[in-house]
Amino acid sequence: LVSLFFGIATIPLSYLLIQQLSLAKEDKKWLGIATMTVLSFSPFFIAYSAEARSYAFLLFLILVAITCFIKASRNSFKFSRALVIWVVMLLMIMLTHFLSILILSGFFVAFVLLKMEENKTLYNSGLMKKIGVVTFLGWLLVTWVWSAANMEKLTEPLNLGWIQKSDL
Repeated sequence: LVSLFFGIATIPLSYLLIQQLSLAKEDKKWLGIATMTVLSFSPFFIAYSAEARSYAFLLFLILVAITCFIKASRNSFKFSRALVIWVVMLLMIMLTHFLSILILSGFFVAFVLLKMEENKTLYNSGLMKKIGVVTFLGWLLVTWVWSAANMEKLTEPLNLGWIQKSDL
């Protein structure tokens, strides 16, 4: 029932997020309604809202975090209620799922890009090239370390069989 509760609570929250993005002006209210409709009839969303796992709760936390992130960014991330709620949501997201680092890294990238735009350094092509090279080299290093440490053997016993093994 917990997943069902958060699944149902996520539907109107998606509408509020669309309004927060300023996409649902008077002539575009249909966008929020369409978002709620697609979410309500999504087979994945229905299945995850019926499971005992925390996916519906995670999606709820993510939508609250995004909404508060947008509000905090409009205030230039100065101390506010939205900023506090955003930080609390990030902590709860970290405690909810082991892959939350991907979600947190997305917020980090968005935060850095917003700060760069605020400081007028976002459109500096030399800086963007350097960031691209550092990002690629970081990805390459992590991939090499994963392969060299033979992490597949470490993670193999953790597979419960419901995710098929894949090979690139």
